[in-house]
Amino acid sequence: MDMMSSAIDAETAVRETLKKSLRIVADSKLLRKMYEPGVYEQLLRKLPPERLNRHQENDLQAGIEFVRHFQEKSNLKQSDPEIIIAFFRAIFMISQNSQ
Repeated sequence: MDMMSSAIDAETAVRETLKKSLRIVADSKLLRKMYEPGVYEQLLRKLPPERLNRHQENDLQAGIEFVRHFQEKSNLKQSDPEIIIAFFRAIFMISQNSQ
């Protein structure tokens, strides 16, 4: 389901996006491996800085687009999108670390 082209509210979109993200990680041996202690940090050291920066910027822009869409079209709080994205990432990381 494309969250931004459907008529769902922000709460449902965030919940479904988080569930889908967790399912993708759970179903992928490679992604699960990245959350093992030290693996993610090792990967970051091997990536060229410009590639890592480009990925982080693309990720941030996609998140900002998602947040702004639901701020305009639904009931998502009118706060700085980067703060909301940081909150979503924290929830995701806490979920990963509790498994």
